[in-house]
Amino acid sequence: MITAPSVPDFQADNFKVNDRRQAVIKDNNRNRKLDRFATGLQEMVDLANAEFKIVAETRTEIAQKAGQVAQDRQHVNQQKGAIDTTADQVNAHAQQVATDRQAIAQDRQASQQARQGAETARSTAAQAAQASSQSASAAQQAKQSAEDLYGDLDAINVAKTASQQAAQTAGQQAQAAGQERGKAETARTGAEEALRQAIEAAKGANVDIGKALEGYVVKDGAFTWNGQKFGTVKVHDARDIDPTGRNSEYLPEPDQLGAMSVSALFSTGLPGNSWRSALLVNGWNPTYTSWILTGPSGTSVDEDFYLTSGRGTAWGPDRRVWHDGNLDPEDASNLKKGAIPAARIVSTTSRTHSGSGVMLEASAM
Repeated sequence: MITAPSVPDFQADNFKVNDRRQAVIKDNNRNRKLDRFATGLQEMVDLANAEFKIVAETRTEIAQKAGQVAQDRQHVNQQKGAIDTTADQVNAHAQQVATDRQAIAQDRQASQQARQGAETARSTAAQAAQASSQSASAAQQAKQSAEDLYGDLDAINVAKTASQQAAQTAGQQAQAAGQERGKAETARTGAEEALRQAIEAAKGANVDIGKALEGYVVKDGAFTWNGQKFGTVKVHDARDIDPTGRNSEYLPEPDQLGAMSVSALFSTGLPGNSWRSALLVNGWNPTYTSWILTGPSGTSVDEDFYLTSGRGTAWGPDRRVWHDGNLDPEDASNLKKGAIPAARIVSTTSRTHSGSGVMLEASAM
């Protein structure tokens, strides 16, 4: 806040006519007051200029930030548009997949109907063959009857006629069986062709599905090094899979992992500093124990790894992995007291730290 200087009372220094001595004294006094007033006024102006400079700089900074906010808003709008475009593409691919699945189902139904027709034709042919066999048996019986009645010519002629009729009937039935067999073969050929077309349609549908999902599914052999192809597993950002928001510390509970699955995660909610990555393993189903192996993924390199296991809705304590890069057997300061159970140490060969007496080496059972 700027305070204006006090205005002096100049009338107090008025003097009478012809009073020269008082005139000089009062004139000098007025000059001193004017000098003090001018000095105070100059200080006020300097303070005002400083305030005006701060205001001007603040306005400039506000204008710059307003421009940055406008740029950020434009970038957000662009990202939102890209997300909407991607969502439309995903919906289109999903519709295509649904159409392909429906075509496959229809082809399968046609194949099943063709198979049923072939089975019916085969059954008819089998019945015709059985009838032919029965007719042949009747002809044989007629022949036997003729032989039994060999002495009676009339009986022989009758038997001969019956045998010829039975043979003719057997021939007709055999011809009918052949026709039915031909129909069965035709039906079988049609069924096989329908099955082949259904298989080709299924292959084509699978190709379309694979092409539609090519941009969304990580496939085996996506990573190539030194002429060899390796399968890859997508590492999920915790902010992208958090169901309640974009929390970088999100970590799924043990029973939220898929049965018999291996997942990869990028999160700040894992043990250690900054960003970490982890493998999450469920060996059977969510009611059994799951475990996590955590390693570094920040901008600085470290060699701290952790193991964590849990079951149900809670993870257990994080256990640090000790190795020759972060544990010096000669330095007992980083050894946790009681880390090696005494019951599992055989004191045949052991070594202790010279300063603290803590055991550094022991032959374990």
